[in-house]
Parts: sequence; structure tokens; C-alpha cells
Amino acid sequence: MGKLLNNYFYGKAGKADYTVDDMPATRMQLFKETLRVRFSGLCRLNLLYMLIWLPTMLLLLWTSLSMINAVNYTDDELAGQTVAVEASDGSTTEVTYISTQ
Repeated sequence: MGKLLNNYFYGKAGKADYTVDDMPATRMQLFKETLRVRFSGLCRLNLLYMLIWLPTMLLLLWTSLSMINAVNYTDDELAGQTVAVEASDGSTTEVTYISTQ
């Protein structure tokens, strides 16, 4: 396991740095080489990003579902309930729901 982690962090021992002749000639070759070298770092960054955003996504999902549930009341469930409604001038009025059927 130690050798694997050593290769992961420090690279292979026999591989030298780039020389002028070894440099990628086109942008596509440079992109492929960069992706090959930095792929694990990109995966770790993506996992860290998802780990941070997962609680936020769950909170948004829970809030959305509770809002949908609040809107989906039928007339029979609301019939007979009394709520206080506040007007723009600050006065409050009690309103009782009645069934439309």
C-alpha cells in the first residue's frame, strides 16, 4: 500500500520531467496529457464539491416537497378551519373555510 501511495503522490521514479522535444505539440495533446496526469485530482475535487452541496440539495428537496404538500389540501381537509388574515393596514380578520361541494 505504501508503494501505491508513494507513486500516487510523487509519481513514478523512472519518469523524467518534460524536455522541449517531449512537450505536446497541439492543444488537444496538452489537454489529454493534463487530464491523464490530473484525473484523480479532478475526481477528488468533484467528490468534495458534491459532499458540500449534498445537504443543500436535500434541504431544497425537503422544502419543495413540504410546499407542494401544503398546496395540495383538498376542500374537505380545509372545511371548518379558521385562520387569521392580516390586512395591509395592520388589522386582522378571522376567516373560516367552507366546503364548495
